[in-house]
Amino acid sequence: VVDATQGVQAQTIANAELAITSGIQLVPVINKIDLPTADPDGTLLQCCDAISVDADRAVYVSAKTGTGVDGVLEAVIKHIPPPLFSPCYPALRALIFDSNYNNFHGVEIYVRVFSGSIQPGDRIIAMSSLATTAQSFEVEMVGVFSPHRRRIDKLTAGSVGFLTAGIKETKRFPVGDTITVIGDGHRGIRTASIPLPGYRSTKPVVFVGLFPQDARQMDKLRHALEKLTLSDSSLVFEPIQSPCFGPGFNVGVLGLLHAEIVRERLEREHNLRVVATAPSVSYQVEHRGERRDISNVADLPKDGSSTILEPFAHCEILCPEAYVGTVLELVASCRAIDQQTRYLLGGASAIVSCTMPLAEVIHDLHGRLKSRTKGYCSMDYVIDKYRATDLVRVDLRLNGESIDGLTVAVHRSQAARRARVIVNKLKGTIPRHQFKVVVQAVVHNRVIVSDYIPALRKDVLAKCYGGDVSRKKKLLAKQVEGKRRLREIGKVLVPDDVFLTILESEEF
Repeated sequence: VVDATQGVQAQTIANAELAITSGIQLVPVINKIDLPTADPDGTLLQCCDAISVDADRAVYVSAKTGTGVDGVLEAVIKHIPPPLFSPCYPALRALIFDSNYNNFHGVEIYVRVFSGSIQPGDRIIAMSSLATTAQSFEVEMVGVFSPHRRRIDKLTAGSVGFLTAGIKETKRFPVGDTITVIGDGHRGIRTASIPLPGYRSTKPVVFVGLFPQDARQMDKLRHALEKLTLSDSSLVFEPIQSPCFGPGFNVGVLGLLHAEIVRERLEREHNLRVVATAPSVSYQVEHRGERRDISNVADLPKDGSSTILEPFAHCEILCPEAYVGTVLELVASCRAIDQQTRYLLGGASAIVSCTMPLAEVIHDLHGRLKSRTKGYCSMDYVIDKYRATDLVRVDLRLNGESIDGLTVAVHRSQAARRARVIVNKLKGTIPRHQFKVVVQAVVHNRVIVSDYIPALRKDVLAKCYGGDVSRKKKLLAKQVEGKRRLREIGKVLVPDDVFLTILESEEF
């Protein structure tokens, strides 16, 4: 489905290429033709040029007014083949394509049955857990969508429907896995031995530290995250202890949008105000032939004796031809490699393909692209593989105390510049205290950037109207000694929005 007012976007091309690779037939649907700014013919030409779809299959519709909706149903029936299944293969194999948590029935699993059949009373299990002593569950109800849920007696090969089995956790049956049954002799079915192809377990790639603003709400935050995992199997979290923020959780998500959704749900559904640290990616550290995963930047080695590997992403950026140079300049500053440019529609638009570190993508690359192209740009990315790069760990210190929430891993060539940006932002964001606050950026225990926030000072000489100068010197010395003692016992208060302020910086 393509918007007739915006045309082909980067996400359109990425999803279409994925469908073509999977052997799925495409029917282009041009939507929003009722709007005065719509250009359905031009949008169809973009689809034919960028995706190589058949223009004869195109359908012009308006979901708002209902125009052309009947044509979509006719095109689906005409061009989309029926689902393939194996009627001669007795073992049940059902693909999980979605799931939802119901407060009354537990987890509802949405499946497509490729072979065999399933009905209430069967005991099911996920094939990814067959090798372990995983628990099986007895099916309580099966049904189909027509379009609302309708309960039936059996799901057979070729059916698409749902089932419930008193499951309390979605992670027991992850999306993409294959469901089979424990062999039942009297029904003539058996446990499948070969799962359906294509399943890969989801692995978090972006990690965000969440800390309650009130430490007394730590248990409430834990219960809220546990409830979120009931409907979101890709969400993982583990407790952490920060010297700056106290107890909290390191939350693993699939991307920045996923992280923002989790934070919004915590605030709206559970009335929790949390402090979110700067998002980071999962790294790998190789030392003496052994490789281990690091989800928290603060756990990276401080010395340079180990090799650090970071995840890369393959990006596709669609922009007008006039902004190609601007886009290439931006991606080059993000350490992009394998840059390629392909022009569409006779050169009116271009697709810039490149591979860059995932950490550069999550640092608001999409926002910077929109800013530099006046909004005429779209981006899509797919996570690639880990590669060894020359990364260093940059620690931020306030009066000698490390702030682990602000620890970042950057390329050695950009360490000084980004450290200066963070120090300047901290200097402008942290309010002045009664004592001097020294802000330092440290790499390998060596200070590379240093600045300070001056202390608030009271005019202790205001009451002196003349007299001996020794009296004034005594008052000033007493003030200096008080500031020194206060600095030893004082604590620097870091505002909650300091992390967002740094990330929103164009220079960072």
